[in-house]
Amino acid sequence: MAPRTKASAATTAPRRRAPSRAKPARRRSVRGARKATVRPKARATRVTKATTRPAARSAAAPKVSPLKGKPVDAYIDKHTGWQADVLWAIDGLVRAAAPAVTASIKWGQPVYDAGGPIASVQAHKDSVNLHFWKGVRLEDPAGLLQGQGTRLRYLRLRGIDDIDPVVIQGFVRQAVALNEREGSPMEPPRR
Repeated sequence: MAPRTKASAATTAPRRRAPSRAKPARRRSVRGARKATVRPKARATRVTKATTRPAARSAAAPKVSPLKGKPVDAYIDKHTGWQADVLWAIDGLVRAAAPAVTASIKWGQPVYDAGGPIASVQAHKDSVNLHFWKGVRLEDPAGLLQGQGTRLRYLRLRGIDDIDPVVIQGFVRQAVALNEREGSPMEPPRR
């Protein structure tokens, strides 16, 4: 076979290219030929609170306190110093004022029940608070109860010296009597 020359290469059919994988070009219509429009790229979405929020917890795996199901002593033992002394004193006063009361860990804190929750205790860095669920309804002539909500009031105790057994036991007895008369604060009010 003879080598190809320039002249013979021009007369032969052009080689076919391999088909490309790119999208075919848009054909312009003959009528009203316009320039092909280029679509703008999608804008980046702004980061808002809705896009940065963590995914909601599933109903199958609720957050549970590590103390759930343990006795109140486990909560008190977790604390040291003056806080432990105040917690032990409150526990003893509540149980002495209402012997039928049951104590359990709910919502990560000790809750005292008598026909529904009557009181709970929370230890904070600088105080121990004794919460009364129906604190708004308790008689408090000395104005010792604090809080601004529609139900809950609390005693803020900053040391063992702040504990007045007569006052605390009086509030506990009133709370038990309210639950006996009106039912649990967790239920809708009786009519």
